[in-house]
Amino acid sequence: QIHQVTFASQLWQLKQEWTKTGKPWPKFTGIEGPCTSPATPGALTQDQEADHTMRAFLIQAAYGATRHLGWPSAFRCASSWGEQHYGSGMIERIPLLTPKIFYSAYATLTRQLNRMNYVKAIETGSTSVFCLQFKHYKTGELLHVFWTVRGSRPVMLDAGSPLTRFDSMDNSTEVVTKNGKVTFPISTSACYVWGLEEDAKITLGTPDHSDSKPSKD
Repeated sequence: QIHQVTFASQLWQLKQEWTKTGKPWPKFTGIEGPCTSPATPGALTQDQEADHTMRAFLIQAAYGATRHLGWPSAFRCASSWGEQHYGSGMIERIPLLTPKIFYSAYATLTRQLNRMNYVKAIETGSTSVFCLQFKHYKTGELLHVFWTVRGSRPVMLDAGSPLTRFDSMDNSTEVVTKNGKVTFPISTSACYVWGLEEDAKITLGTPDHSDSKPSKD
């Protein structure tokens, strides 16, 4: 069992050593999953909670996790657990039908990644912009997932035909080509781009960090 708090650095180390053995990568299971701090006044917003959790799932896939069996929890925890990283959940504590943004973002993530296997990270030219490539296990169809650590930024891709972009709430937009290029915005919420037949060739626009300001609390 790899230590739950330092999974990122230790998974990287494990992948380097495992590769030397020549063995195929195992079915690597996350039991507790990416526990994320809850959306609470003075802490994370609901958007941040959803963003952090979805991005953690994606990063775990990049580190080699192939199964997520213990997360997310349905309801936000109460008691002292509810004030730290175990306190997140797709629905609020009150036992009513009160799903959070997290709920819809997770539904989008699972639908988009259904039967898709992680392939690799694509170089973006920025250490704060991410692009992960997934491939359908049977058809070979490619999916590219984009996000940025903070703010927003336009992304330009080489594309000979229109692409389809889904936002974190699973709303789709057709991105039309112009002179062999497509352009669309990315933000801190993962977006899912279908239609590329090869690795994304990325050109980044100017970042917008106007959201960088103290919260009301």
